[in-house]
Amino acid sequence: MKTMFNVVELVTDKDGFEFSHVESEHDSLQEATVEAQRLNRDYAHQSLLGAGDSVEFIVDEVQVDDDDVA
Repeated sequence: MKTMFNVVELVTDKDGFEFSHVESEHDSLQEATVEAQRLNRDYAHQSLLGAGDSVEFIVDEVQVDDDDVA
C-alpha cells in the first residue's frame, strides 16, 4: 500500500448540495497542500455553477495498492 494525496475540488451549491472531483494527485502532503493553497487563492472566488455557490480545494489522503501506482 502507498499513501497518495489528492487535491479535491469541492463545490457547494446554494442549496447545500456538494459536488467534488480530483483535481490532481501528489506523492507528498507538502506538494498537495501547496497546490491546494494555490488553487484556493487563484480560483476559489469563482463560481462554477451560479450565484451562491462556493468552491474550495482540499487535500484528501488516500491509500492505493502499489500495483495501481504508475
